[in-house]
Amino acid sequence: MTSSTAVTPWDEETGEVFDAGDNDAELAPLATVSNGAGTLAVPEDGTMLATLVTAARSLKRDPKQLIERAKQIGGLLGSKGFYRFPMGDGGIVEGESVHLAQALAQEWGGMLYETVIVRAEPLASGGQRVHLRSTVADMVALVVAKVDHVITTSPPPGKFAKKHDQRERWHGMQIQSAGSKVERNAILDVLPKWFTQPGFEAAKAIANARVLGKNKDGTARTLAQARAAAIESLTPMGCTKEELEKYIGQPYEMWAVPQISQLRDLYADLHRGSISIEAWRASLFDEPQTAAAGPRRNALGLPASNGSGVDDAAFKAATEQKGEPEAAKAAKAPKQTDLPGSKA
Repeated sequence: MTSSTAVTPWDEETGEVFDAGDNDAELAPLATVSNGAGTLAVPEDGTMLATLVTAARSLKRDPKQLIERAKQIGGLLGSKGFYRFPMGDGGIVEGESVHLAQALAQEWGGMLYETVIVRAEPLASGGQRVHLRSTVADMVALVVAKVDHVITTSPPPGKFAKKHDQRERWHGMQIQSAGSKVERNAILDVLPKWFTQPGFEAAKAIANARVLGKNKDGTARTLAQARAAAIESLTPMGCTKEELEKYIGQPYEMWAVPQISQLRDLYADLHRGSISIEAWRASLFDEPQTAAAGPRRNALGLPASNGSGVDDAAFKAATEQKGEPEAAKAAKAPKQTDLPGSKA
């Protein structure tokens, strides 16, 4: 069971700050239930919580069956079952996604969870400082976890800042995104690792197989074959092995599935002309940009936008090389089916 807070965190007219502690609602009379190690106070019979506690008492959990179900759930979710992103030092950060956490919580059974806004206050910058709290309870084991997280939302840009409903929508999207992560962390604090890990590994296995792709004869590629295929695909685009090693931050022999996935994204960007090989190489080696070298670029090597979303002059300069449009060069490049993980 989940609940989310969709109320305005403060009154924009009075500036009064919303605080979850202001709720003075009367509580129902309490009874207790015991798990043999202690007691838990719950409302008397007839309330929803009491009904849930009573139902949870009859829930039986078979570890072997739960592990098999976790593997099935992870396999069905695939890439949606985990997050993964590279770090600046060449490392990889990965973990269970909110989708996997919620699916495993439902399979585990007897769990209640909710995420609320504890406190929110406006900032002079136009953003908000929001204190979120997620509470998860295992009604069978009588285990409760609370996770607090404070975020600062960015101020709404342009037209979003001019209308009250658009400002609320802008902040609401950021709060909901952060709230899902807090909820995930609280769920994973309650669920045992022996249950969540098989689901996580199964999700990665499915996603990894898709990234590595298949050989022309239909057999699954090994890591060694995927590395070689990545080099073979990117060399005609103008990338050298040494440059790719610098881009990845690891030597060729250390490339694994996350690195192959990064190279697939690079190939796609170069192939469709969204970035030129010169821009990529300049950002890779931190070459200083001069007036003759073209427009200012961001950390990814893409033309810096003026905030309107598209900078026509920068885009034109970025997609041309010695008078030849990047789109024309892309047409000469090898088909995307040569890339690791692409379908024949």
